[in-house]
Amino acid sequence: MNDSGPPTNRASPGVDLRAPADTAQLSEIRRRVRAYVAEAGGTDDVADDLELVVSELATNVIEHTSSPTVTVRVERTADDWILQVADVDDLGILDHVELPDRREVAGRGLFVVAALVDELRIVDDGDHHALRCTRRA
Repeated sequence: MNDSGPPTNRASPGVDLRAPADTAQLSEIRRRVRAYVAEAGGTDDVADDLELVVSELATNVIEHTSSPTVTVRVERTADDWILQVADVDDLGILDHVELPDRREVAGRGLFVVAALVDELRIVDDGDHHALRCTRRA
């Protein structure tokens, strides 16, 4: 897992994480997001929520795209926590996020994410698209 990115003029410089798109990397990604939240003054509730959000979104990249990597950015601004996961170019999502039928084995991840954040949207991340989640601080 690599960190990169210059500090910004925000409430707390964010952290960029990049890992192979492999489920074996999920625990490290979650750990690093949780550590950043703690360092940036977040509560355990914020850490719990962002840890779950990054886990769901990174899993979607691993399971549903051809991307060889998972790229995550987490930051705290004066007003918000922002968590962004790329590369979601292959995902046909966000048209209608709803709870799937209870008989379905999978498909609840985005519904859970949408319930934990104030805004969920697709953004252009330069070469790729990313899912950006915003939660009020």
